[in-house]
Amino acid sequence: MQSAQSRPEGSQLLVDSIPQSDEKAQSRSQQTDAAAPSRKAAAQFLANWRVFPKSLVAVMLIWIFSWLYFGTAWGIEGRTHNLHAAVINCDRGYPTASLSQVQAAGLPPTPLGTTLLSQSIWNPASQASQSLQWHNLTCSNSHIQDTFQGLGTATPYGCDTSIELTCIADLMYHVKHDNNYWAALYVPGNFSATFVEAFGNASDVGAEYQQMTIDYMYTQGRGYTSSAAITTVITAIITALSQNLAYQVAGSSSQANVSPDFYIQPIKLLNFNLAPVHTLGQNLATYLVCVLIWLGATFIVASMYPFGTQTEEAVVANILAKGATTGERKQAIYLVLAKGLVAYLFTLLLCALLIVTVVVEGASARGVQDSAQFDGHGVGYAIAFAWYLSLSFIALDSILINLVGPTMFSTLSAFLLILQLTSSGGIIAHELEQPWFRIGVALPFYYGTNGFKTIFFGAGQGSMWLNWVVLTGWNAGCLPLALLIGASGSKKRVLAKARSGLNRPQAGTAGSSSGAGPGESKEQEGFEDLGNVALMGV
Repeated sequence: MQSAQSRPEGSQLLVDSIPQSDEKAQSRSQQTDAAAPSRKAAAQFLANWRVFPKSLVAVMLIWIFSWLYFGTAWGIEGRTHNLHAAVINCDRGYPTASLSQVQAAGLPPTPLGTTLLSQSIWNPASQASQSLQWHNLTCSNSHIQDTFQGLGTATPYGCDTSIELTCIADLMYHVKHDNNYWAALYVPGNFSATFVEAFGNASDVGAEYQQMTIDYMYTQGRGYTSSAAITTVITAIITALSQNLAYQVAGSSSQANVSPDFYIQPIKLLNFNLAPVHTLGQNLATYLVCVLIWLGATFIVASMYPFGTQTEEAVVANILAKGATTGERKQAIYLVLAKGLVAYLFTLLLCALLIVTVVVEGASARGVQDSAQFDGHGVGYAIAFAWYLSLSFIALDSILINLVGPTMFSTLSAFLLILQLTSSGGIIAHELEQPWFRIGVALPFYYGTNGFKTIFFGAGQGSMWLNWVVLTGWNAGCLPLALLIGASGSKKRVLAKARSGLNRPQAGTAGSSSGAGPGESKEQEGFEDLGNVALMGV
């Protein structure tokens, strides 16, 4: 046998290579073993391919939400023509009796207010006429009358002096309480007379110049954003009228006799906010309170859904097994009703806390002496209305969770919340949104938002009754339905527990746990008995 020193060099290399090959094989084996869990995880992940469509649906759902959110506020300035505004022209004309024949001859035959309105708002070719939906009002028997809606017709003018103030008070009532108009313009009876007084004041140093005015009435509390939009339109129209009038007078032969103050601002717009928002932020509370009530109702329903007493399960199982007597059916409904009453008590607590929060926030923002606004109704009324609204929300959520189950409930509840929020008119008025957003009129959220606008700011008092009536309709229709569907949900839970109990491995079988055996707990035996009874009625 050759010694190691006498071995050929190639043979030695072969010998040295043997352990190296084993090391490589071992390394590859380790890599394969290490990669096996990741491949198994990937295979298991791919096997559950249904997660991909669900994720895609979630993405598309959020995309739909973006259309709802953006669609409420995008391009509202182009939809102000849907807002209704009233005009009442009480200008009685020029005081020709106190003017010289030459002065009277130089004036137009119609009052100045009528002339300006005919050139702008009532002129179909003007941009002002297309900016809003204008209504022409007249005074008759101390009440306003909507006698004209449209363009291209000369407007009637003149109001009896004795009833003018009464008619204006009636107009304010309609704007604030009835929500018939988003705004109103009032041309006072002395409009033309004030214009004539501007002539001759240039030489009369002691005379005080009286500026012509037009009253602008609006309700900020009805809709903060919408009110701001219509105020912008009205201000632009009156500013243009004022500037055009200044240019016309400056180019006339009588301009030398006009007071210099006239050219600064011939017409002043007097703003009368009939339902003001004193503290910026409380306007958001009109719909945020509704949002929080909906979220509270959702959480309460979701937490109450899996709750079932042993008595409830036994009664439902007995009904399924042998048919139910009238008393047993009533007992099952009473049990479901008891859970509903517990939910309503929790929402009552929530509503009280939310209104108290409004009070506290208002006090900290404006001083304790001013507190929050409750110009329409008091704190107790607000809590009662909020709780009545919560009944509709609880009923809707109860119906929803029993129809689709707890897994899909949160998604559908969120979608329904966003739909109601964007279509409630709480952020942007329906007139400034796309037409299909008016679907909110059919949902309780819309009437909850309107109700809080009345309670907080006094806007829409005349239609507060409608909010109560619609919510009553929702409660009368949904609460009994929620009870019936809730009883059906109890049946489903009993059946699910029954099947789960019967499918468990029996004592002594190969699949039983090590602790199972003849001594299996009485609780489990009783549960399986309940399952057997329930399944007998299927």
